[in-house]
Amino acid sequence: MDLKAYLQQKFSPGERNQIDEALEQGVEAVRTVMLNGFNQKLTRFSLGHKYKHHKV
Repeated sequence: MDLKAYLQQKFSPGERNQIDEALEQGVEAVRTVMLNGFNQKLTRFSLGHKYKHHKV
């Protein structure tokens, strides 16, 4: 498969769910920082732990 076709293919249902969850978490993290500042403990948004088994 050529690179352009690969990049333009649709996500599988499982991939789409992962993307949706990541987007929701990102929105929640930004909202937390905007409302509470960076002094708020943000360990629940630590991507290193949550996605350590996913290859990028």
